[in-house]
Amino acid sequence: MKLLLITMLMSAFSCHDLQAQSLKLAKTNGEATHLIHLKGEDQYGNEAIFAPPEEKPLLIFFLPKTESRTEAEALMDEVTAWFENMDGHSGSSVSKVLVVEPYRTGPLVNRLFRSKLKDKPFQVIRDPEGVMVRMVRENRYSILLWLTDRKGNIVYESPEPFSESEFQKIRGLAGSNAVQN
Repeated sequence: MKLLLITMLMSAFSCHDLQAQSLKLAKTNGEATHLIHLKGEDQYGNEAIFAPPEEKPLLIFFLPKTESRTEAEALMDEVTAWFENMDGHSGSSVSKVLVVEPYRTGPLVNRLFRSKLKDKPFQVIRDPEGVMVRMVRENRYSILLWLTDRKGNIVYESPEPFSESEFQKIRGLAGSNAVQN
């Protein structure tokens, strides 16, 4: 009973739901080729917008719903380490966004999400219904990483970004003139 009361009070006094608001893509033959617009609310409660042309290219992870909270947290830790490793290799010239379809939703999860991710040095957008994840990936249960240039052209996509060879390839592309111009 106390848990129900606490949950009701939290939902009554909590901020509006953190969620992905929109994602617009240009597609060719069903494949996304250009990110036109990405908008959502990040873990700080700020509006996160990517509407090319932008100052920097964009690395965007789409993290699908997992089987458990433990698996979700492990994947978010892996993405954090990946972004930190990229920063260590002059990847700070690239903006970074993580779009997450959470394991669970609701006001309490929303609050926990904000508190757990508030120290991340990149924007995290919550996609509670998986709308964005489904727009970019038919297999919505697999990870996807996009690298765009400043104009929003998707120059590289990887369903296996955590391997060393993929990391090296993405790092090279992120630092190339083709992505920076």
